[in-house]
Amino acid sequence: MKLSPELRKTLIYYFLYCCSFIFIHISLVSVFTFFHFLLDHQMNTIENWLNRNSWEIILISKGLSFFLVTKIFQLNSYQEIHPLKKLFEKLTFPSKKIFGMSFFILGMIYIYISQFGGGRLSGQFNEGVFYSSFIGSVLYYLLDFLVIVILTQYYTLKDDDYNKVAYTASFLFILTSKIVLPYMSKYYSFILIHFLTLFFLNRKGSLIDCFIYSIFVIGVLSSIYGLDLVWDNSYAIFYISKSISIIGLVGIWSLALGYYRFSRLK
Repeated sequence: MKLSPELRKTLIYYFLYCCSFIFIHISLVSVFTFFHFLLDHQMNTIENWLNRNSWEIILISKGLSFFLVTKIFQLNSYQEIHPLKKLFEKLTFPSKKIFGMSFFILGMIYIYISQFGGGRLSGQFNEGVFYSSFIGSVLYYLLDFLVIVILTQYYTLKDDDYNKVAYTASFLFILTSKIVLPYMSKYYSFILIHFLTLFFLNRKGSLIDCFIYSIFVIGVLSSIYGLDLVWDNSYAIFYISKSISIIGLVGIWSLALGYYRFSRLK
């Protein structure tokens, strides 16, 4: 299959971002572990510290990877570019329908928790951990997605190429997540749906709607509903005792995205 030059460059840069994220994350974990050994800490102490600070380590790794790839992209360009400045110039007011879509998803997931397995946890809530989970979950998706958005600002893609980027990037995103977080296999369906939804919103709506979705859906489902990629429901307010079927998830998101696509609200 022959790829257009724009599509090929977009995928190469995103692949570089994924590789740098994995390398930086492994390096940071190794460095922190080394210093703990120098302090004669026991293995269970080291594991507890790494687990408690997992989101901070992941965000540092993604942030450094984001900075590295955007700088390489700037240096390889034949003209002076300011990707972040151009990115923020695209931001407008969010649409009304993104709020309706977000609350519909949250309401349907809450109904599932209440009716088909799960409930409320008591004595688990921790404010500091909540912020780490919320911010970490939001940026975990957004930073990857923004790399794609920045690239597609300068590499104009046809609709077919845009779809190829969405599917290939989603595969790389899941693969990278599996390497960094090997125990989160129960969330593959959520990872895929969230990431593809961001592509859909950016294509059919606006970039600011992607931010709203990330905050109101991804952040809330992770930190409050117990769908955290790192901590599961250890510190959440609610928990899900059974895995949600992929058919149920596809049904919920299909209705939500259909509403967003065809709603007359602006």
